[in-house]
Amino acid sequence: MSAYLTFKGLTQGPSGVRLEADGVAQPGAGPPMHVHYLQEEAARVVRGRLGYQVLWRPATVRRSGRTRCLAGGHARTSGGMRGATSCT
Repeated sequence: MSAYLTFKGLTQGPSGVRLEADGVAQPGAGPPMHVHYLQEEAARVVRGRLGYQVLWRPATVRRSGRTRCLAGGHARTSGGMRGATSCT
């Protein structure tokens, strides 16, 4: 299983500074359950599907063209689903 994340740089967003990155994950790959205490996290699925789960909630899937946004302070994980996954 493999996944990678390429950090693209900082940009000014509507609510503050954003760190932008591109990522790709093979099926079953992705980070362990983790928390961003002070930051929101968003991912736009460019190709394939992205599975993610917030602690104590059912797993959810986002498909190409969809965006996933999570508020800070919640434990979450995400990763590749069957087929290539590409997020930005």
